[in-house]
Amino acid sequence: MLSAGKSTVAGDPAVARLLDDVVARLPEEKLVVEGIATVRQREGMRRGMVEDEFRFTVELELGADPPRAGYALFSMSGVPLEHMEVVHTVAANPQLVYRKGATLEPAEAPPIDEFVRGSDLTWRDLSLAFLWWRKGTFSGHDRLRGRTCTVVDLLPPESTEGRNESVRLWIDDESLMLLQAETVVDGKTVRRLWVRSVKQIADRWMLKDMEVESYPGRRRTRMTVEEVSAPGPS
Repeated sequence: MLSAGKSTVAGDPAVARLLDDVVARLPEEKLVVEGIATVRQREGMRRGMVEDEFRFTVELELGADPPRAGYALFSMSGVPLEHMEVVHTVAANPQLVYRKGATLEPAEAPPIDEFVRGSDLTWRDLSLAFLWWRKGTFSGHDRLRGRTCTVVDLLPPESTEGRNESVRLWIDDESLMLLQAETVVDGKTVRRLWVRSVKQIADRWMLKDMEVESYPGRRRTRMTVEEVSAPGPS
């Protein structure tokens, strides 16, 4: 249950400062993250059954100027499927460079809010692009999985034609970790992302396991990190 918070106008500078602090806690060193995405049924007799799986490799350079990351998706047998390079810009949508197919041919980048390979996950969720948004308001405080959180509502840098969209974030007060994000369209929650576990790297953190589900929907998508490594000097 949200507790009452101080009402602020859109674009509150304190929200921007909080998000700056959240981003500052992300790993700055170059990292390679590998894992599996699993899409499961969440309702009915097929509850828990796997609909699809694919592997992913993420190359993070969040300490670069500007911050960037590459997201490579593979079949379970290792065949390349898609690759998206994301370059983050504060208070703007990220720049996207996209390739697809077994030979990763250059192609037009899909919209950042498009679902990834039929999962519940969008490219925006995968890249956590909303952490670089800066137009937002405080919505109070909440308890989430035993943690006290500050809750903020954020507007996209560019309005989505034909719908009223925002993203609500739950940020752990102690660690400044993102614990949950909800996409809200026309007043209704259409997707929820939550962090199941995190990995500590020095005094910084990164997501280790997260889940996403859409409403209404029959599936739930889980991203599980299996390995994190730092590339050696080139």
